[in-house]
Amino acid sequence: GMGLTELLAVAAALAGTASALRKHSLQAPGDDESHCKLPEGFHVVHLDTEVGPVKLALREEYKKDLMARKLTNAHFWEIHHPRELAGLADAKLPEKGTFLDVGANVGWYSVLFAKIGYQVVAVEPMLQNREAIKAMLCLNPDIQDRVRLMEVAIVAPENTTHRCIIHATKTNRGNGVLTCVGHGEEPPCDLRTDGEEGSHCEVVRSMTLDQVLEETGFGQVDVAKMDIEGFECKAILGGQTLFTEHHVKLLQMETKNEWVAECFAEEAKKHGYRVGRGVGQDDNRVMSIS
Repeated sequence: GMGLTELLAVAAALAGTASALRKHSLQAPGDDESHCKLPEGFHVVHLDTEVGPVKLALREEYKKDLMARKLTNAHFWEIHHPRELAGLADAKLPEKGTFLDVGANVGWYSVLFAKIGYQVVAVEPMLQNREAIKAMLCLNPDIQDRVRLMEVAIVAPENTTHRCIIHATKTNRGNGVLTCVGHGEEPPCDLRTDGEEGSHCEVVRSMTLDQVLEETGFGQVDVAKMDIEGFECKAILGGQTLFTEHHVKLLQMETKNEWVAECFAEEAKKHGYRVGRGVGQDDNRVMSIS
């Protein structure tokens, strides 16, 4: 038989191998990544964040993608941690809860909130962004069951029966601007000639914010963020249940468009919310239940 010293030596050797293997798997892109399908032209970027290690699918050629450039180089976009969103409202972030991410892009806000234990609904109409979010969920299996992706564009109530197209700009492929047309009208985007000048366009499914909220089955919405290229006011027109039924505690909107800043202030007043003094990147502002 083996003496105790030999047994201990074997055990130590095995433990050494195990930790060496563990180290290796952290550095090498292991099998956990290879089965995750990335959108064309995207690669995996490993980020050390304030909520722990995060893997994102980002555009490799980021000349055309502001967010990919910032995330790749600076390792954050707008916020480092969800508490910063609450900070803009001089409020405290609810411990755990629900987060509605309207205009999720590649899922940065969604991943941050999911990593701290929130249940997340990510609303994103653009195909490549949606594929990047799906890849992100595959790359971060610990949050897979906390994030639900809704592949819709949020529109004003009068546009739900219309055909809507989303158009990305050449300089920022991840940003989409929405146009809706009536019945029988051709959308202002010819899908056949698309892509010749480097811009990008697609027909998308559209719903009101109220319809989305109903479909999510969220009771209370603790935190919501809207960044939909100037369409925020139209979304809010068809999203009054966010205040009246879901009693959102914190709502962030990008207010760099004058009309968005106006409707943001109006909604806050109408529903008895307090607008925080803080102004974030892109004039992000946050209202909270006072």
